[in-house]
Amino acid sequence: MARRRRVGLIMTDLQHDFDVVGSGSVCLLTPLTDDAWSWAREFLPDDGPMLGSSYGVESRYIMPILEGISEAGMTISGSV
Repeated sequence: MARRRRVGLIMTDLQHDFDVVGSGSVCLLTPLTDDAWSWAREFLPDDGPMLGSSYGVESRYIMPILEGISEAGMTISGSV
């Protein structure tokens, strides 16, 4: 069963829990599901920088974060 997410008032099919985009010294990590948002609130710093609905994460920290997401059984799309 495909999971879905809300985009505005529209529900769309969703394949992944998080999207990640790496670009130089900062990566953008975007929670895409309710479970992903819950994980982010639990494991990412409350005062972490947000760029829209994405967390700005220094490149040197992204791999341990992605490993934690994966260990929690969630999926990730994108690249770093």
